[in-house]
Amino acid sequence: MIRETHELLTARRNIIQPVLKIYIKCLIGFRSKERLEKELLKFGIGISEIKQGMIEFQNITEDQLLELKTIFFDLGFDVVDDESSKMLDQISELIEENIENAVKDYSVSLDAKIKGMNEEITKVFSQVHGVSLSQYITVRQVEHIKGNLLYEDNNLRDIADLFHYKSEAHLKRTFKDVTGLTPSYYKEIKRKRLVVRAEIFLN
Repeated sequence: MIRETHELLTARRNIIQPVLKIYIKCLIGFRSKERLEKELLKFGIGISEIKQGMIEFQNITEDQLLELKTIFFDLGFDVVDDESSKMLDQISELIEENIENAVKDYSVSLDAKIKGMNEEITKVFSQVHGVSLSQYITVRQVEHIKGNLLYEDNNLRDIADLFHYKSEAHLKRTFKDVTGLTPSYYKEIKRKRLVVRAEIFLN
Protein backbone atom coordinates (compact mmCIF):
# COMPACT_ATOMS: atom_id res chain seq x y z
CA MET A 1 0.00 0.00 0.00
CA ILE A 2 2.80 2.39 0.96
CA ARG A 3 4.67 1.47 -2.22
CA GLU A 4 1.57 2.06 -4.36
CA THR A 5 1.01 5.45 -2.72
CA HIS A 6 4.66 6.41 -3.34
CA GLU A 7 4.38 5.36 -6.99
CA LEU A 8 1.20 7.41 -7.43
CA LEU A 9 2.83 10.50 -5.90
CA THR A 10 5.92 10.05 -8.08
CA ALA A 11 3.77 9.71 -11.20
CA ARG A 12 1.80 12.84 -10.28
CA ARG A 13 5.00 14.84 -9.81
CA ASN A 14 6.09 13.84 -13.32
CA ILE A 15 2.85 14.90 -14.99
CA ILE A 16 3.22 18.15 -16.96
CA GLN A 17 1.13 20.87 -15.31
CA PRO A 18 -0.43 23.70 -17.40
CA VAL A 19 0.66 26.39 -14.91
CA LEU A 20 2.87 26.35 -11.80
CA LYS A 21 4.26 29.26 -9.75
CA ILE A 22 7.20 30.23 -7.61
CA TYR A 23 7.08 33.18 -5.21
CA ILE A 24 10.37 34.93 -4.44
CA LYS A 25 10.99 37.50 -1.72
CA CYS A 26 12.48 40.86 -2.66
CA LEU A 27 12.45 40.19 -6.41
CA ILE A 28 12.58 43.91 -7.14
CA GLY A 29 14.37 45.65 -9.97
CA PHE A 30 15.26 44.94 -13.58
CA ARG A 31 18.61 43.28 -12.84
CA SER A 32 17.12 40.65 -10.54
CA LYS A 33 14.47 39.74 -13.12
CA GLU A 34 17.01 39.74 -15.95
CA ARG A 35 19.26 37.40 -13.98
CA LEU A 36 16.38 35.00 -13.37
CA GLU A 37 15.29 35.05 -16.99
CA LYS A 38 18.83 34.15 -18.11
CA GLU A 39 18.86 31.15 -15.77
CA LEU A 40 15.45 30.00 -16.96
CA LEU A 41 16.51 30.20 -20.63
CA LYS A 42 19.19 27.61 -19.90
CA PHE A 43 16.44 25.09 -19.13
CA GLY A 44 14.27 25.96 -22.11
CA ILE A 45 11.28 26.29 -19.79
CA GLY A 46 8.26 28.28 -20.91
CA ILE A 47 7.48 31.33 -18.79
CA SER A 48 3.87 32.44 -18.72
CA GLU A 49 4.60 35.52 -16.63
CA ILE A 50 7.41 37.04 -14.61
CA LYS A 51 6.69 40.00 -12.39
CA GLN A 52 7.61 41.42 -9.04
CA GLY A 53 7.63 38.56 -6.56
CA MET A 54 6.23 35.81 -8.77
CA ILE A 55 7.22 33.63 -11.71
CA GLU A 56 4.57 31.60 -13.50
CA PHE A 57 5.64 28.64 -15.63
CA GLN A 58 3.90 26.78 -18.43
CA ASN A 59 4.02 23.05 -19.10
CA ILE A 60 6.49 21.85 -16.46
CA THR A 61 6.33 19.04 -13.90
CA GLU A 62 6.31 19.43 -10.13
CA ASP A 63 9.75 17.77 -10.03
CA GLN A 64 11.10 20.38 -12.45
CA LEU A 65 9.60 23.10 -10.29
CA LEU A 66 11.30 21.66 -7.22
CA GLU A 67 14.62 21.59 -9.11
CA LEU A 68 14.17 25.23 -10.12
CA LYS A 69 13.49 26.24 -6.52
CA THR A 70 16.77 24.60 -5.49
CA ILE A 71 18.66 26.40 -8.27
CA PHE A 72 17.15 29.77 -7.33
CA PHE A 73 18.05 29.18 -3.69
CA ASP A 74 21.67 28.38 -4.70
CA LEU A 75 21.73 31.63 -6.70
CA GLY A 76 20.83 33.55 -3.55
CA PHE A 77 17.12 34.15 -4.23
CA ASP A 78 14.83 33.73 -1.22
CA VAL A 79 12.16 31.29 -2.43
CA VAL A 80 8.91 31.18 -0.45
CA ASP A 81 8.03 27.77 0.98
CA ASP A 82 5.02 25.80 -0.31
CA GLU A 83 2.74 26.49 2.67
CA SER A 84 3.30 30.25 2.52
CA SER A 85 2.89 30.19 -1.28
CA LYS A 86 -0.57 28.64 -0.88
CA MET A 87 -1.46 31.35 1.64
CA LEU A 88 -0.28 34.06 -0.76
CA ASP A 89 -2.53 32.60 -3.45
CA GLN A 90 -5.45 32.57 -1.00
CA ILE A 91 -4.82 36.21 -0.05
CA SER A 92 -4.68 37.32 -3.70
CA GLU A 93 -7.91 35.41 -4.44
CA LEU A 94 -9.62 36.98 -1.41
CA ILE A 95 -8.58 40.46 -2.50
CA GLU A 96 -9.84 39.98 -6.06
CA GLU A 97 -13.08 38.38 -4.87
CA ASN A 98 -13.80 41.15 -2.38
CA ILE A 99 -13.02 43.95 -4.85
CA GLU A 100 -15.07 42.35 -7.62
CA ASN A 101 -18.02 41.92 -5.28
CA ALA A 102 -17.51 45.45 -3.90
CA VAL A 103 -17.75 44.17 -0.32
CA LYS A 104 -18.04 47.09 2.09
CA ASP A 105 -15.03 47.50 4.41
CA TYR A 106 -13.37 44.54 2.70
CA SER A 107 -9.91 45.68 3.81
CA VAL A 108 -10.95 45.18 7.44
CA SER A 109 -12.45 41.74 6.81
CA LEU A 110 -9.41 40.71 4.75
CA ASP A 111 -7.06 41.78 7.51
CA ALA A 112 -8.95 39.60 10.00
CA LYS A 113 -8.98 36.59 7.65
CA ILE A 114 -5.28 36.92 6.86
CA LYS A 115 -4.24 37.23 10.48
CA GLY A 116 -6.26 34.09 11.12
CA MET A 117 -4.09 32.23 8.61
CA ASN A 118 -0.65 33.13 9.91
CA GLU A 119 0.73 36.14 11.79
CA GLU A 120 3.86 36.20 9.63
CA ILE A 121 2.09 35.97 6.28
CA THR A 122 1.57 39.74 5.89
CA LYS A 123 5.32 40.19 6.27
CA VAL A 124 5.99 37.55 3.60
CA PHE A 125 3.35 39.17 1.37
CA SER A 126 5.13 42.53 1.62
CA GLN A 127 8.52 40.94 0.92
CA VAL A 128 7.15 39.25 -2.19
CA HIS A 129 5.17 42.17 -3.63
CA GLY A 130 7.40 45.01 -2.44
CA VAL A 131 4.49 46.90 -0.84
CA SER A 132 2.35 46.52 2.27
CA LEU A 133 -0.88 44.54 2.11
CA SER A 134 -3.00 47.70 2.29
CA GLN A 135 -0.97 49.31 -0.52
CA TYR A 136 -1.38 46.19 -2.65
CA ILE A 137 -5.15 46.23 -2.09
CA THR A 138 -5.26 49.87 -3.20
CA VAL A 139 -3.26 49.11 -6.35
CA ARG A 140 -5.53 46.19 -7.27
CA GLN A 141 -8.59 48.31 -6.57
CA VAL A 142 -7.30 51.03 -8.90
CA GLU A 143 -6.80 48.40 -11.62
CA HIS A 144 -10.47 47.48 -11.28
CA ILE A 145 -11.42 51.17 -11.41
CA LYS A 146 -9.44 51.51 -14.67
CA GLY A 147 -11.56 48.75 -16.16
CA ASN A 148 -14.71 50.47 -14.95
CA LEU A 149 -13.66 53.75 -16.54
CA LEU A 150 -12.83 52.11 -19.86
CA TYR A 151 -15.66 49.61 -20.24
CA GLU A 152 -18.60 50.72 -18.09
CA ASP A 153 -20.89 53.75 -18.23
CA ASN A 154 -20.67 54.73 -14.56
CA ASN A 155 -19.82 58.32 -13.69
CA LEU A 156 -17.09 59.11 -11.18
CA ARG A 157 -19.55 59.60 -8.33
CA ASP A 158 -20.99 56.12 -8.96
CA ILE A 159 -17.51 54.60 -9.09
CA ALA A 160 -16.51 56.32 -5.84
CA ASP A 161 -19.63 54.89 -4.15
CA LEU A 162 -19.08 51.44 -5.64
CA PHE A 163 -15.54 51.20 -4.29
CA HIS A 164 -16.40 52.90 -0.98
CA TYR A 165 -14.37 56.09 -1.40
CA LYS A 166 -15.32 58.99 0.83
CA SER A 167 -15.68 61.32 -2.16
CA GLU A 168 -14.80 61.82 -5.80
CA ALA A 169 -11.83 63.93 -4.70
CA HIS A 170 -10.54 61.03 -2.58
CA LEU A 171 -10.84 58.64 -5.52
CA LYS A 172 -9.10 61.07 -7.90
CA ARG A 173 -6.24 61.62 -5.46
CA THR A 174 -5.70 57.89 -4.84
CA PHE A 175 -5.98 57.09 -8.55
CA LYS A 176 -3.34 59.66 -9.48
CA ASP A 177 -1.03 58.55 -6.66
CA VAL A 178 -1.08 55.00 -8.03
CA THR A 179 -1.11 55.61 -11.80
CA GLY A 180 0.31 59.10 -12.22
CA LEU A 181 -2.77 59.86 -14.34
CA THR A 182 -6.28 61.13 -13.69
CA PRO A 183 -9.56 59.19 -14.14
CA SER A 184 -10.56 61.71 -16.83
CA TYR A 185 -7.55 60.55 -18.90
CA TYR A 186 -9.05 57.04 -19.07
CA LYS A 187 -12.48 58.45 -19.82
CA GLU A 188 -10.94 60.30 -22.77
CA ILE A 189 -9.33 57.06 -24.01
CA LYS A 190 -12.77 55.45 -23.93
CA ARG A 191 -14.30 58.38 -25.83
CA LYS A 192 -11.65 58.17 -28.57
CA ARG A 193 -12.17 54.42 -28.91
CA LEU A 194 -15.89 54.92 -29.40
CA VAL A 195 -15.25 57.56 -32.07
CA VAL A 196 -12.88 55.22 -33.95
CA ARG A 197 -15.40 52.36 -33.77
CA ALA A 198 -18.19 54.60 -35.00
CA GLU A 199 -16.07 55.73 -37.96
CA ILE A 200 -15.22 52.13 -38.86
CA PHE A 201 -18.88 51.15 -38.66
CA LEU A 202 -19.95 54.07 -40.89
CA ASN A 203 -17.29 53.25 -43.47
